[in-house]
Amino acid sequence: MIIDRAKHNIESLMATPVSVKQIWLGKSLAVTMPSIIIGYSIAVLSYLVMAIGFVMPETKSFIFPSLLAILSALIIVPMLVFFIVCIVTYIQLIITNPRVASFVFTGIFILLLFGVNILGTLGISVSYLALIYLAIAAVCVVANYLLSFHLTKEKILLSSKM
Repeated sequence: MIIDRAKHNIESLMATPVSVKQIWLGKSLAVTMPSIIIGYSIAVLSYLVMAIGFVMPETKSFIFPSLLAILSALIIVPMLVFFIVCIVTYIQLIITNPRVASFVFTGIFILLLFGVNILGTLGISVSYLALIYLAIAAVCVVANYLLSFHLTKEKILLSSKM
């Protein structure tokens, strides 16, 4: 978004026949997809290294994750990441200071990270954590839906002129 503002690409995008919501979705997907692919790669590699390097020598068997853990890793967490990125992208589109969106993303990330750590220390099971993440994703879906009504070309163009 910062480069788009500096090079005035936002104005060019607004002149194309795509809607503002499609631009918002495209920018969000452009950030989310590579991060999810990298995240999957790192998660699988880390799991294999831990399982083969540390667990198998001790137990003489390969331990498979539960179905809920796999569903959380493949569906719930990427969905949550996408909707958080959508919120941050929205903020980047309408606010003149790009650091605000970075602070919002950092705040959400720290809140989720510490929230999960606190719940983990309280003895909350993985199945409840998956439900909590699903609930947070649902809240993000509603927030994105409500934000979509307030995204207009005028807001984007006026914020890019500052």
